[in-house]
Amino acid sequence: SGWSGDLSGTTNPATITMDSDKTVTATFTRIQHTLTVNTTGNGSVNLSPAGGTYDEGTTVTLTATPDTGWEFSGWSGDLSGTTNPATITMDSNKTVTATFTEIIPDYCYAYGNTTFDTSVTRVQFNTIDNSTGKDTDANGNAYSDFTSMITDVHRESAYDLNIQVNTAGSYTVYTKVWIDWNQDLDFDDAGEEYDLGTAYDVTDGLTSLSPLSITIPSDAALGNTRMRVAARYNTFATPCYQGFDGEVEDYTINVHEAVNIEEYARLLTVYPNPVNNLLHIQSNTRKPIEIYLYNLIGQELIHRSAQTGKLTIELNKLPSANYLLQIIINNHIVNYNIVKE
Repeated sequence: SGWSGDLSGTTNPATITMDSDKTVTATFTRIQHTLTVNTTGNGSVNLSPAGGTYDEGTTVTLTATPDTGWEFSGWSGDLSGTTNPATITMDSNKTVTATFTEIIPDYCYAYGNTTFDTSVTRVQFNTIDNSTGKDTDANGNAYSDFTSMITDVHRESAYDLNIQVNTAGSYTVYTKVWIDWNQDLDFDDAGEEYDLGTAYDVTDGLTSLSPLSITIPSDAALGNTRMRVAARYNTFATPCYQGFDGEVEDYTINVHEAVNIEEYARLLTVYPNPVNNLLHIQSNTRKPIEIYLYNLIGQELIHRSAQTGKLTIELNKLPSANYLLQIIINNHIVNYNIVKE
Protein backbone atom coordinates (compact mmCIF):
# COMPACT_ATOMS: atom_id res chain seq x y z
CA SER A 1 0.00 0.00 0.00
CA GLY A 2 3.04 2.28 -0.03
CA TRP A 3 6.60 3.12 0.94
CA SER A 4 7.82 4.74 4.12
CA GLY A 5 11.16 5.72 5.66
CA ASP A 6 13.61 7.08 3.13
CA LEU A 7 11.12 6.36 0.32
CA SER A 8 7.56 7.52 0.14
CA GLY A 9 4.51 7.26 -2.10
CA THR A 10 2.93 4.33 -3.85
CA THR A 11 4.90 4.26 -7.10
CA ASN A 12 5.94 0.73 -7.81
CA PRO A 13 8.64 0.07 -8.94
CA ALA A 14 10.33 3.05 -7.23
CA THR A 15 13.94 4.32 -7.29
CA ILE A 16 16.20 5.67 -4.58
CA THR A 17 19.68 7.36 -4.82
CA MET A 18 22.17 5.94 -2.38
CA ASP A 19 23.93 9.06 -1.10
CA SER A 20 23.84 7.79 2.49
CA ASP A 21 22.58 4.85 4.48
CA LYS A 22 18.88 4.32 3.74
CA THR A 23 16.00 2.57 5.45
CA VAL A 24 12.87 1.79 3.45
CA THR A 25 9.69 0.00 4.57
CA ALA A 26 7.23 -1.50 2.07
CA THR A 27 3.69 -1.88 3.55
CA PHE A 28 1.28 -4.50 2.23
CA THR A 29 -2.45 -4.62 3.08
CA ARG A 30 -4.90 -7.43 2.46
CA ILE A 31 -7.25 -6.84 -0.54
CA GLN A 32 -10.90 -7.02 0.59
CA HIS A 33 -14.27 -6.52 -1.10
CA THR A 34 -17.76 -5.76 0.16
CA LEU A 35 -20.82 -7.90 -0.55
CA THR A 36 -24.09 -5.94 -0.34
CA VAL A 37 -27.28 -7.99 -0.16
CA ASN A 38 -30.77 -6.57 -0.74
CA THR A 39 -34.17 -8.28 -0.66
CA THR A 40 -37.39 -7.66 -2.54
CA GLY A 41 -40.47 -9.12 -0.88
CA ASN A 42 -40.57 -10.98 2.42
CA GLY A 43 -37.57 -13.15 3.19
CA SER A 44 -33.96 -13.13 4.34
CA VAL A 45 -30.49 -14.11 3.06
CA ASN A 46 -27.83 -15.90 5.10
CA LEU A 47 -24.13 -15.48 4.20
CA SER A 48 -21.49 -18.13 4.82
CA PRO A 49 -18.96 -17.11 5.90
CA ALA A 50 -20.82 -14.33 7.64
CA GLY A 51 -19.75 -10.73 7.57
CA GLY A 52 -20.15 -8.86 4.33
CA THR A 53 -16.49 -7.86 3.84
CA TYR A 54 -14.22 -10.58 2.45
CA ASP A 55 -10.67 -11.14 1.36
CA GLU A 56 -10.22 -11.25 -2.39
CA GLY A 57 -10.95 -14.67 -3.84
CA THR A 58 -13.24 -15.77 -1.00
CA THR A 59 -16.20 -17.90 -2.09
CA VAL A 60 -19.38 -16.87 -0.28
CA THR A 61 -22.50 -19.04 -0.08
CA LEU A 62 -25.83 -17.19 -0.10
CA THR A 63 -28.96 -18.99 1.16
CA ALA A 64 -32.35 -17.35 0.59
CA THR A 65 -35.11 -18.18 3.10
CA PRO A 66 -38.66 -16.97 2.32
CA ASP A 67 -41.09 -15.97 5.05
CA THR A 68 -44.26 -18.00 5.52
CA GLY A 69 -46.57 -17.49 2.55
CA TRP A 70 -43.73 -16.41 0.26
CA GLU A 71 -41.32 -18.21 -2.09
CA PHE A 72 -37.86 -17.46 -3.43
CA SER A 73 -38.00 -16.56 -7.12
CA GLY A 74 -34.42 -15.63 -8.05
CA TRP A 75 -31.22 -13.60 -7.78
CA SER A 76 -30.31 -10.40 -9.60
CA GLY A 77 -27.40 -7.97 -9.68
CA ASP A 78 -24.01 -9.69 -9.57
CA LEU A 79 -25.70 -13.07 -9.15
CA SER A 80 -28.40 -14.51 -11.41
CA GLY A 81 -30.58 -17.56 -11.69
CA THR A 82 -32.70 -19.42 -9.15
CA THR A 83 -30.14 -21.83 -7.64
CA ASN A 84 -30.48 -21.74 -3.87
CA PRO A 85 -28.09 -21.85 -2.08
CA ALA A 86 -25.82 -20.06 -4.57
CA THR A 87 -22.12 -19.08 -4.45
CA ILE A 88 -20.23 -15.98 -5.52
CA THR A 89 -16.46 -15.30 -5.71
CA MET A 90 -15.36 -12.00 -4.20
CA ASP A 91 -13.00 -10.56 -6.83
CA SER A 92 -14.55 -7.09 -6.53
CA ASN A 93 -17.31 -5.32 -4.62
CA LYS A 94 -20.59 -7.12 -5.30
CA THR A 95 -24.30 -6.29 -4.95
CA VAL A 96 -26.91 -9.08 -4.98
CA THR A 97 -30.69 -8.87 -4.66
CA ALA A 98 -32.85 -11.83 -3.60
CA THR A 99 -36.45 -11.59 -4.83
CA PHE A 100 -39.33 -13.24 -2.96
CA THR A 101 -42.87 -13.47 -4.31
CA GLU A 102 -46.04 -14.02 -2.35
CA ILE A 103 -47.70 -17.41 -2.70
CA ILE A 104 -51.32 -16.87 -3.72
CA PRO A 105 -53.38 -19.82 -2.42
CA ASP A 106 -55.38 -21.59 -5.10
CA TYR A 107 -57.39 -24.73 -5.70
CA CYS A 108 -55.65 -28.03 -6.34
CA TYR A 109 -54.88 -28.79 -9.97
CA ALA A 110 -56.99 -31.70 -11.20
CA TYR A 111 -57.06 -33.06 -14.73
CA GLY A 112 -57.76 -36.11 -16.84
CA ASN A 113 -56.89 -37.17 -20.36
CA THR A 114 -59.23 -37.52 -23.32
CA THR A 115 -57.29 -40.07 -25.35
CA PHE A 116 -60.45 -42.18 -25.46
CA ASP A 117 -62.86 -39.21 -25.82
CA THR A 118 -64.24 -39.59 -22.28
CA SER A 119 -65.31 -36.03 -21.49
CA VAL A 120 -67.82 -33.53 -20.16
CA THR A 121 -69.94 -32.26 -23.06
CA ARG A 122 -72.39 -29.87 -21.40
CA VAL A 123 -72.87 -28.16 -18.03
CA GLN A 124 -76.10 -26.39 -17.08
CA PHE A 125 -76.52 -24.65 -13.76
CA ASN A 126 -78.81 -21.64 -13.42
CA THR A 127 -77.60 -19.23 -16.14
CA ILE A 128 -74.52 -21.30 -17.02
CA ASP A 129 -75.12 -23.39 -20.14
CA ASN A 130 -71.80 -24.49 -21.60
CA SER A 131 -71.40 -27.08 -24.35
CA THR A 132 -67.84 -28.23 -25.04
CA GLY A 133 -65.81 -30.85 -26.79
CA LYS A 134 -62.80 -32.59 -25.30
CA ASP A 135 -60.55 -29.70 -24.29
CA THR A 136 -57.01 -29.48 -22.97
CA ASP A 137 -55.11 -26.80 -21.07
CA ALA A 138 -51.67 -25.32 -21.77
CA ASN A 139 -50.09 -28.43 -20.26
CA GLY A 140 -51.96 -30.70 -22.66
CA ASN A 141 -54.12 -32.09 -19.86
CA ALA A 142 -57.89 -32.55 -19.94
CA TYR A 143 -58.77 -29.55 -17.80
CA SER A 144 -60.84 -26.50 -18.78
CA ASP A 145 -60.86 -23.27 -16.82
CA PHE A 146 -64.33 -21.80 -17.35
CA THR A 147 -64.19 -19.67 -14.20
CA SER A 148 -64.95 -16.60 -16.31
CA MET A 149 -68.45 -18.07 -16.62
CA ILE A 150 -70.29 -16.82 -13.53
CA THR A 151 -73.84 -17.43 -12.36
CA ASP A 152 -75.58 -15.63 -9.50
CA VAL A 153 -77.34 -17.75 -6.89
CA HIS A 154 -79.06 -17.00 -3.58
CA ARG A 155 -78.79 -18.65 -0.21
CA GLU A 156 -81.64 -21.08 0.53
CA SER A 157 -82.73 -21.13 -3.13
CA ALA A 158 -82.66 -24.30 -5.27
CA TYR A 159 -81.19 -24.65 -8.75
CA ASP A 160 -81.10 -27.59 -11.14
CA LEU A 161 -77.73 -28.97 -12.24
CA ASN A 162 -77.48 -30.96 -15.48
CA ILE A 163 -74.31 -32.67 -16.69
CA GLN A 164 -73.91 -34.34 -20.07
CA VAL A 165 -70.96 -36.54 -20.98
CA ASN A 166 -69.34 -38.59 -23.72
CA THR A 167 -68.67 -42.18 -22.59
CA ALA A 168 -66.44 -42.93 -25.63
CA GLY A 169 -68.39 -46.05 -26.53
CA SER A 170 -70.10 -48.80 -24.56
CA TYR A 171 -68.57 -47.78 -21.27
CA THR A 172 -69.77 -46.30 -17.99
CA VAL A 173 -68.71 -42.81 -16.95
CA TYR A 174 -69.12 -41.54 -13.39
CA THR A 175 -69.63 -37.84 -12.66
CA LYS A 176 -69.30 -35.74 -9.53
CA VAL A 177 -69.50 -32.01 -8.85
CA TRP A 178 -67.99 -30.07 -5.97
CA ILE A 179 -68.84 -26.52 -4.82
CA ASP A 180 -66.63 -24.74 -2.29
CA TRP A 181 -69.41 -23.19 -0.20
CA ASN A 182 -67.13 -21.82 2.55
CA GLN A 183 -64.49 -20.50 0.11
CA ASP A 184 -61.58 -22.19 1.88
CA LEU A 185 -59.99 -23.23 -1.44
CA ASP A 186 -60.80 -26.93 -1.11
CA PHE A 187 -63.72 -29.28 -1.64
CA ASP A 188 -63.29 -31.32 1.53
CA ASP A 189 -66.07 -29.93 3.71
CA ALA A 190 -69.40 -31.60 4.40
CA GLY A 191 -72.07 -30.73 1.86
CA GLU A 192 -69.66 -29.70 -0.91
CA GLU A 193 -69.81 -32.93 -2.97
CA TYR A 194 -72.64 -33.87 -5.33
CA ASP A 195 -73.15 -37.23 -7.04
CA LEU A 196 -74.49 -36.78 -10.58
CA GLY A 197 -74.60 -40.52 -11.22
CA THR A 198 -73.47 -42.38 -14.31
CA ALA A 199 -73.95 -42.53 -18.07
CA TYR A 200 -73.50 -45.45 -20.45
CA ASP A 201 -72.86 -45.59 -24.21
CA VAL A 202 -73.67 -41.96 -25.07
CA THR A 203 -71.81 -39.26 -26.97
CA ASP A 204 -73.66 -36.34 -25.38
CA GLY A 205 -76.02 -37.77 -22.78
CA LEU A 206 -77.31 -36.72 -19.38
CA THR A 207 -75.97 -38.46 -16.31
CA SER A 208 -78.44 -40.65 -14.46
CA LEU A 209 -79.04 -38.19 -11.61
CA SER A 210 -79.44 -35.11 -13.81
CA PRO A 211 -81.16 -32.82 -13.15
CA LEU A 212 -79.96 -32.66 -9.57
CA SER A 213 -81.58 -29.94 -7.45
CA ILE A 214 -78.96 -28.08 -5.41
CA THR A 215 -80.09 -25.85 -2.57
CA ILE A 216 -77.60 -23.12 -1.69
CA PRO A 217 -76.69 -23.49 1.99
CA SER A 218 -77.98 -20.77 4.30
CA ASP A 219 -74.43 -20.25 5.61
CA ALA A 220 -72.65 -20.33 2.25
CA ALA A 221 -69.96 -17.64 2.09
CA LEU A 222 -71.07 -14.65 0.03
CA GLY A 223 -69.26 -13.83 -3.20
CA ASN A 224 -67.50 -15.83 -5.88
CA THR A 225 -66.57 -19.45 -5.29
CA ARG A 226 -65.51 -22.45 -7.35
CA MET A 227 -67.61 -25.25 -8.85
CA ARG A 228 -65.68 -28.25 -10.19
CA VAL A 229 -67.06 -30.93 -12.53
CA ALA A 230 -65.26 -34.24 -13.09
CA ALA A 231 -66.31 -37.11 -15.36
CA ARG A 232 -64.27 -40.32 -15.17
CA TYR A 233 -64.36 -43.73 -16.83
CA ASN A 234 -65.30 -46.71 -14.64
CA THR A 235 -65.29 -44.97 -11.25
CA PHE A 236 -65.68 -41.58 -9.55
CA ALA A 237 -62.83 -39.08 -9.52
CA THR A 238 -61.83 -37.18 -6.40
CA PRO A 239 -61.62 -33.36 -6.58
CA CYS A 240 -57.82 -33.26 -6.90
CA TYR A 241 -57.24 -36.45 -8.89
CA GLN A 242 -54.90 -36.26 -11.87
CA GLY A 243 -54.30 -38.19 -15.07
CA PHE A 244 -57.46 -40.29 -15.17
CA ASP A 245 -59.49 -41.26 -18.25
CA GLY A 246 -61.91 -38.32 -18.30
CA GLU A 247 -62.09 -34.55 -17.93
CA VAL A 248 -62.29 -31.74 -15.35
CA GLU A 249 -64.00 -28.35 -15.74
CA ASP A 250 -64.15 -25.39 -13.33
CA TYR A 251 -66.82 -22.67 -13.10
CA THR A 252 -67.63 -19.71 -10.80
CA ILE A 253 -70.68 -19.45 -8.55
CA ASN A 254 -71.51 -16.02 -7.11
CA VAL A 255 -73.45 -16.43 -3.85
CA HIS A 256 -75.86 -13.71 -2.72
CA GLU A 257 -78.07 -13.24 0.33
CA ALA A 258 -81.32 -15.19 0.47
CA VAL A 259 -84.20 -13.73 -1.49
CA ASN A 260 -87.05 -12.75 0.84
CA ILE A 261 -90.63 -13.69 0.08
CA GLU A 262 -91.58 -10.12 -0.81
CA GLU A 263 -89.11 -10.18 -3.70
CA TYR A 264 -90.69 -13.35 -5.07
CA ALA A 265 -94.16 -11.88 -4.64
CA ARG A 266 -93.12 -8.93 -6.80
CA LEU A 267 -92.36 -11.37 -9.60
CA LEU A 268 -95.92 -12.70 -9.58
CA THR A 269 -99.19 -11.08 -10.64
CA VAL A 270 -102.54 -12.69 -9.77
CA TYR A 271 -105.72 -11.15 -11.24
CA PRO A 272 -108.59 -10.45 -11.09
CA ASN A 273 -109.38 -10.75 -7.41
CA PRO A 274 -112.28 -11.04 -6.69
CA VAL A 275 -112.72 -13.43 -9.62
CA ASN A 276 -115.79 -14.79 -11.36
CA ASN A 277 -114.42 -17.45 -13.71
CA LEU A 278 -110.87 -17.14 -15.05
CA LEU A 279 -107.97 -16.50 -12.67
CA HIS A 280 -104.74 -15.36 -14.37
CA ILE A 281 -101.29 -15.90 -12.91
CA GLN A 282 -98.36 -14.05 -14.51
CA SER A 283 -94.84 -15.20 -13.54
CA ASN A 284 -91.87 -12.96 -14.33
CA THR A 285 -89.21 -15.30 -13.00
CA ARG A 286 -87.15 -17.88 -14.87
CA LYS A 287 -88.03 -20.45 -12.22
CA PRO A 288 -90.82 -23.02 -12.64
CA ILE A 289 -93.74 -22.60 -10.28
CA GLU A 290 -96.19 -24.96 -8.59
CA ILE A 291 -99.75 -23.67 -8.06
CA TYR A 292 -102.21 -25.05 -5.51
CA LEU A 293 -105.74 -23.93 -4.68
CA TYR A 294 -107.24 -24.97 -1.34
CA ASN A 295 -110.59 -24.42 0.30
CA LEU A 296 -110.64 -23.05 3.82
CA ILE A 297 -110.63 -26.52 5.40
CA GLY A 298 -107.38 -27.38 3.61
CA GLN A 299 -108.64 -29.58 0.80
CA GLU A 300 -106.57 -29.38 -2.39
CA LEU A 301 -108.85 -28.44 -5.28
CA ILE A 302 -106.43 -27.54 -8.08
CA HIS A 303 -102.77 -28.26 -8.80
CA ARG A 304 -100.90 -26.86 -11.79
CA SER A 305 -97.26 -26.56 -12.84
CA ALA A 306 -96.00 -23.72 -14.99
CA GLN A 307 -92.83 -22.17 -16.37
CA THR A 308 -92.23 -18.46 -16.88
CA GLY A 309 -95.22 -16.78 -18.46
CA LYS A 310 -98.98 -16.70 -17.98
CA LEU A 311 -101.25 -19.43 -16.64
CA THR A 312 -105.05 -19.29 -16.54
CA ILE A 313 -107.17 -21.37 -14.15
CA GLU A 314 -110.89 -21.92 -14.60
CA LEU A 315 -112.87 -21.51 -11.38
CA ASN A 316 -116.39 -21.59 -12.80
CA LYS A 317 -117.17 -24.97 -11.19
CA LEU A 318 -116.27 -23.74 -7.73
CA PRO A 319 -118.88 -22.19 -5.44
CA SER A 320 -118.61 -18.59 -4.34
CA ALA A 321 -116.29 -18.54 -1.33
CA ASN A 322 -112.84 -17.60 -0.13
CA TYR A 323 -109.92 -19.81 -1.22
CA LEU A 324 -106.22 -20.08 -0.49
CA LEU A 325 -103.97 -19.83 -3.57
CA GLN A 326 -100.46 -21.09 -2.86
CA ILE A 327 -97.63 -20.54 -5.34
CA ILE A 328 -94.34 -22.31 -4.71
CA ILE A 329 -91.34 -20.77 -6.42
CA ASN A 330 -87.78 -21.89 -5.77
CA ASN A 331 -88.82 -23.58 -2.50
CA HIS A 332 -90.51 -20.36 -1.32
CA ILE A 333 -94.27 -20.14 -0.76
CA VAL A 334 -96.36 -17.09 -1.71
CA ASN A 335 -99.94 -17.16 -0.45
CA TYR A 336 -102.96 -15.26 -1.78
CA ASN A 337 -106.52 -15.02 -0.48
CA ILE A 338 -108.78 -15.48 -3.51
CA VAL A 339 -112.41 -14.37 -3.45
CA LYS A 340 -114.64 -16.34 -5.85
CA GLU A 341 -117.84 -14.44 -6.64
